[in-house]
Amino acid sequence: MISARVAVPFGLALAAGGLAVYLSGNPTAEIASATTAVILASVGGVMYYSDRSFVGPSSAPPAEVEPDPGAWSMLHGRIDAALQGGAIAREELVLLLDFLERSEVRYDRASAPVEELHRLSHLSVADFRAYLLARLDRLEGRT
Repeated sequence: MISARVAVPFGLALAAGGLAVYLSGNPTAEIASATTAVILASVGGVMYYSDRSFVGPSSAPPAEVEPDPGAWSMLHGRIDAALQGGAIAREELVLLLDFLERSEVRYDRASAPVEELHRLSHLSVADFRAYLLARLDRLEGRT
């Protein structure tokens, strides 16, 4: 919603634009009115942008975000399904870990090559679980 402080310059710009059209027989008044309309619209635009983008200083610390239990259970179910599932489910997990690592830790990390995905997706359940735990520990900064 637009604030009244921002709406006033836009309303005045609209009125000045209408006046410019009305004064089309007098070029000097028309140009002055049109110029006023453009200036008022620009002021309104700047005020609108500043209202939307300005975040004042806050003395309060950022609030802790509580983990969503539904999301955790869904992720846990997805991991369990990948552990028991086939190669494609495991490849999806490896690619998800690659994505998380790129977005959080190492921006320059490339996705696992196809050969590595194939090797990882065909590990035993215990070995794949150990691989996942090691990757998660690296992501969380434990190692």
